[in-house]
Amino acid sequence: MTKQVRYVRVYSDEYFVHSAREGFVKVEGKPVKIAILPGEDIFIHKDLNGYGVRLSEGITGMALGGTFNSKQAAVTDAYRKLRETKKSFPDMIKVAAKRNGHSPRYRKEGGKK
Repeated sequence: MTKQVRYVRVYSDEYFVHSAREGFVKVEGKPVKIAILPGEDIFIHKDLNGYGVRLSEGITGMALGGTFNSKQAAVTDAYRKLRETKKSFPDMIKVAAKRNGHSPRYRKEGGKK
């Protein structure tokens, strides 16, 4: 049985997204609550290309949907995609963290920043 990795939030007012080219990039973000993911660290931010807004997850910086012109459209798209996925949200985070590491917003429990 593998040990579950736990993460501790280090920064409460800083948000990071993961970019394939640049790694973790600091962005201006605001928390968003999604009914099907209570207690999860979800935030909305401007797309890195400046085309609109999108939702991302705080531990991995993983995008949760497409880029849209409005917060409501971004939330609706993320909600739809999350309902359609076959993987559980914790499994999605686990896979993304294994592939890309975790955001500077967090540290592994018992570890350093």
